[in-house]
Amino acid sequence: MKLFGLSFLLTAMLLSGTAWSEPSPSPASFPKTKVERGAPPQTTEQLRGPVLPQIFERRLDNGIPVYIAVRSKLPVEKLDFVFPDAGCKNNPAGQYGLAQIMADCMGLGAGERGALAFAEARDLLGAEFRTMAYCDYLNVRVSCISRKLPETLDLAADLVICPAFAQPELKRLQKETVDSYGKMKTRLDSLTYYAFERLLFGQDSPYSYRAYPSPEQVTGLTRQDLCDYHRRHCSPDKMFICCCGNVDPDKLVELLNKRFGKWKPAPAQNCSDGAKQTRPAERAKPQPRYVPADMAEKKTPVDGRLFIIDRPGAAQSIIVAGYLGFNAQEASRLDIQAMNTLLGGGTLSSRLNQNLRERSGYTYGATSGFHSFADCGYFSCTAAVQTDKTLPALREMLKEVEAMHQPVPADELRRTLNYMIGEYSSQFERNTHVLEYLTETKIFNYPKDYADTYAAKAMQLTPGDIKRAADRALEADKMLLLIGGDAQALEPQLREAGWKAQVLTADEVMR
Repeated sequence: MKLFGLSFLLTAMLLSGTAWSEPSPSPASFPKTKVERGAPPQTTEQLRGPVLPQIFERRLDNGIPVYIAVRSKLPVEKLDFVFPDAGCKNNPAGQYGLAQIMADCMGLGAGERGALAFAEARDLLGAEFRTMAYCDYLNVRVSCISRKLPETLDLAADLVICPAFAQPELKRLQKETVDSYGKMKTRLDSLTYYAFERLLFGQDSPYSYRAYPSPEQVTGLTRQDLCDYHRRHCSPDKMFICCCGNVDPDKLVELLNKRFGKWKPAPAQNCSDGAKQTRPAERAKPQPRYVPADMAEKKTPVDGRLFIIDRPGAAQSIIVAGYLGFNAQEASRLDIQAMNTLLGGGTLSSRLNQNLRERSGYTYGATSGFHSFADCGYFSCTAAVQTDKTLPALREMLKEVEAMHQPVPADELRRTLNYMIGEYSSQFERNTHVLEYLTETKIFNYPKDYADTYAAKAMQLTPGDIKRAADRALEADKMLLLIGGDAQALEPQLREAGWKAQVLTADEVMR
């Protein structure tokens, strides 16, 4: 769960480092006409915000912070073992699949158990282990019934402290990753979203590979690479633990201390063993570009921002329009969230859906969202549309973005805020979401009272606040415009309107 943004790709990126060139006047400019809207349904209901369980803060004997949310409704425990330095953004250059492969391999044998023995021990306990490498952190999630917590923590300690990284499992994961990359190339939606991030960030950015590391990024990885990355980034001085469940905080700390309290950081090592050093500071803010460096000479106007990913014979088009900006803290601002929810943030009553779906019939659904990380992020609007309606759909999408700079009717804003509060509060009904809130609050440094004050602060927003948020966040004239679809069918529409697009093949995007 990303509490403060939507994600159109998998899990669900960057502050601009350079300014984009201002677009020159051309027939491609979208019309800035007033959007006609029907009367919204009336509502007087005002929802309350989320109710969080009491949260306790503790430390293990070796200093590992522990954050515990107590919920006694069900005899179930959920824990996150979080490593902020082990996320994908800290992958060494040329090994952008390392964190993901290491995370996948961690659950395939640990301690003295091989993959099958570990899986059998886990299944006999009825426990679940899920290890994921996100951009900003690596997370080991453990779930079990309360009475099996001690035995489950025994397995968790093996997995976290001494994963096996068995060579056969590594080879299998490498093959699966390469196969997934090849399959992605055959799916228009996945290919288009992947191409958008490659074009937006450039091929030298780890954010371009966050969902699908290329075969070149993973086939050369060795077991030693995994061990070195784990040693450097997964240590007791670089982690914290979150828990939500039917647990006594002091008893939980006692259980954790027995398994993790004596864990010491591995001795520092130099690179004489061939390990590649990570230099995250050099990649914290990659330079924005519309095309990778090796395609720069092929860049052509429409203002250098319109591209087609060609899929001959495609039955529909995938439109993605967006630009760099807004890290997780910035995107968590309530005025930014409300502005995005009004535009296209996850509800059928949003403006993009009311226009492209309900009135125009171009699509089954359209969305917008901020896809944000600790150091960076980007905003995008997306829709899958009929091929012959691609250009009018794109124009209407940009028109709705531009219309956000106009004052928002008060009743539309109130309806949107009630939706936001209800949707946000419902996330806390499950232990998993409470756990994710604890984790993300620490990773992204959100205020401790963010959830407690969410409803009250949201209801204080005014139409003027939303306009100022749009003025600060939305720039339709600077959006990267990407269409995935049949170029032969799309180009005549664009030429007739005076639009020029650079056509790229899947091979050009993915190389």
